[in-house]
Amino acid sequence: MGDYTKAIEMMKEILAKDSSNEDNYLMYGDILMEIGQSQGAFKLYIEGSRLATTRAKLYFRIGSLHSEWGSNDLALENFLVTVELDPSNIDALNCSGNCYRIKQDYKKAIEFFRKAIEVNPSLAQLHNNMGNCFLDNNMFDDAKRCYEVALSLDPTLSPAHCNIASVFKYEENLELALHHNQEAIRLNPLFADAFCNMGNIFKDLGKMTEAMTCYQKALEINPCFDLALANLGNVFKDTGKSKEAIDCYNKALLINPNLWDTYSNLVNCLIIICNWNYREENMTKLTEIVKVQMSNGQLPSVQPFHAFVYPMKAELKLDLAIQYAKKAKETAFKGLSHDFQFHFPREKFGKKGKINIGYVSSDFGDHPLCHLMMSVFGFHNKERFNVSLFAISPDDGSVFRRKVMSECTKFVDLSAVRSTSEQATIIHKHDIDVLINLNGYTKGSRNEIFALRPAPVQISYMGFCASMGADYIDYMVCDKTVIPEECQHLYTEKIIYMPHSYFVNDYKQSVQFILEEKSRLHRRDFGLPEDKFIFANFNQLYKIDPDTFRTWCQILKKVENSCLWLLKFPELGEANIRSEAAKNGISQDRIIFTDVARKDIHIQRSFLADLFLDTPLCNAHTTGCDVLWSGLPMVSLPLDQMASRVAAGLIHAIECPEMLVGSLQEYEEEAVDLALGYRGTLEELAELPPSIRNLHGSLRLKRLRRKIMDNRLTTPLFDTSGWVKNFEVGILEAWNRRCQNKKPEHIEIAEFTT
Repeated sequence: MGDYTKAIEMMKEILAKDSSNEDNYLMYGDILMEIGQSQGAFKLYIEGSRLATTRAKLYFRIGSLHSEWGSNDLALENFLVTVELDPSNIDALNCSGNCYRIKQDYKKAIEFFRKAIEVNPSLAQLHNNMGNCFLDNNMFDDAKRCYEVALSLDPTLSPAHCNIASVFKYEENLELALHHNQEAIRLNPLFADAFCNMGNIFKDLGKMTEAMTCYQKALEINPCFDLALANLGNVFKDTGKSKEAIDCYNKALLINPNLWDTYSNLVNCLIIICNWNYREENMTKLTEIVKVQMSNGQLPSVQPFHAFVYPMKAELKLDLAIQYAKKAKETAFKGLSHDFQFHFPREKFGKKGKINIGYVSSDFGDHPLCHLMMSVFGFHNKERFNVSLFAISPDDGSVFRRKVMSECTKFVDLSAVRSTSEQATIIHKHDIDVLINLNGYTKGSRNEIFALRPAPVQISYMGFCASMGADYIDYMVCDKTVIPEECQHLYTEKIIYMPHSYFVNDYKQSVQFILEEKSRLHRRDFGLPEDKFIFANFNQLYKIDPDTFRTWCQILKKVENSCLWLLKFPELGEANIRSEAAKNGISQDRIIFTDVARKDIHIQRSFLADLFLDTPLCNAHTTGCDVLWSGLPMVSLPLDQMASRVAAGLIHAIECPEMLVGSLQEYEEEAVDLALGYRGTLEELAELPPSIRNLHGSLRLKRLRRKIMDNRLTTPLFDTSGWVKNFEVGILEAWNRRCQNKKPEHIEIAEFTT
């Protein structure tokens, strides 16, 4: 520091003698910069620039300080002056390019990087920076070429390794992506970006522990690294640790409030745990963000599946799906020619014999979808259909996986095939005629397979209860209760209308023992009060919205000797629900939470409640089947969107339409009347079986329970075999239309008759 003190004293003396020489200001400023006195240096550079308007270095120094302080426009202004004064100044050309990139004026940025490369084509950093512009615009081939040139010029340039890793990740070449990130870290062990990128790769591979370690390492290096915080939050979210995820998201948004994906994930986490403190404001802001993103051609931050429980208009949700469908298509065709397509020989459409059906899913295992569909594949008529299952997730060793593997014609595990085009090619080689997407936009989906059209007819079913918005999905399966004809404009697909509920289940095969009297459980087994009327909802808590919960509280107030039974699904939601109950004047002892139970126990114990209160915004779907199979009556309010009408379809299929209401007010009145209404005479009660006669509630409720129990085996809802026969009629009609070269049209299936 002593030498700097002498240098500063000397520069003061020089300036006192000659304050008209701009070089003196430049030299003095540079000395101050070396000891961290940037404000003092800035004043000197400004004074010097006033004396010498042709001194390029002074303007460059001023621009550099503005850039360091985050004043991008002022930085660019000074860099451009530098370039005007010294057109071959590589540093100024490079910095101008970086400033334009920050402004997202990529055309100008690339122009300046190219000018710099013309001056010195051997400077690797320039090629790397130009590659970043292409990468920002998803121009991966151009970006890759830039990074390859950069690394050929300087194999030790760690940012280029990190950046080309992002390209390889996009190309699904995770091995090379991992290699280049590791090389970047080897060259620069404190390279936080490389650790963050490597965490993203591990997350894609499903290695959450390794991903978390990488993000945490990035944050050790740079505690204010917004993307590392956001990505760490995503890992916590995906592993069910909502509290930790929320903490990470909040920290990331404090650093960078414009991380819209992170904001969307934060809002979703808050909904998952029923934190409704800023719900209305969050929904308004999220809707505006989505609209702005779509108007700018960006992929919306809200995922289509999450939107089920958001109070957004149906038209906006369709637009969301359309954008995600386009993104899947764009991703599918990366590295392929734009005119790529699978070819189907003409004779395929005039062939005699069996139709080849293919089902694609990540859920062939211990998953609700497989629980519902596990007998469907075996019930197909093997004299008319070959049934192939294409699994895009590894074998979980479950009995459900074993069952579907044993009952289909072919079972093909695609989980180890990383490339979408390879997966689609394998499916195409199996000569599939009708390919069915059982995921939609749910976790684990590979919609890119369908975007490549490996089959002539492609159908969406079951996993995602809304339009996929995809021009590569021809049909979706539904029923007229769930999608009335007047709502068809909200779906890009044509509808295959099942004659009853589109929502198939397997209860008649897999849990028929529950119908036996001896299998009944008792309230005491689960700590439930024997003397109270129990309202229940067994959905995941994210399906509850404030308006519905307030209605439930009103019901509890009117039915004094009652309680509400919910699941700890997730556990973190319990405290928030109890807090909301207290705000609505409901004491803590009237809300009962129990743990999630094994599937058969869950269905058995559902019978112990007196009335199931459905969630209108997003109904009980699988849970609706659970409670009806158990014999538990429900009250449901169908709204205008598919996810809010599924329960109505179930109710019509079991032929108990009296369980449907038309408004929240009617919902409340019906629930109260079923609990407190006319109790019946001894003679009327004697007509009921003992298992129902002594239950809580009105005579009407008890008769409704009996009707449900009687209808389980006599109405279409639980007739899996009949459902499959009807579905096969729809498949045949869709296939025949394709063979006749007709465009898809809505198909209405009449009840199958032999």
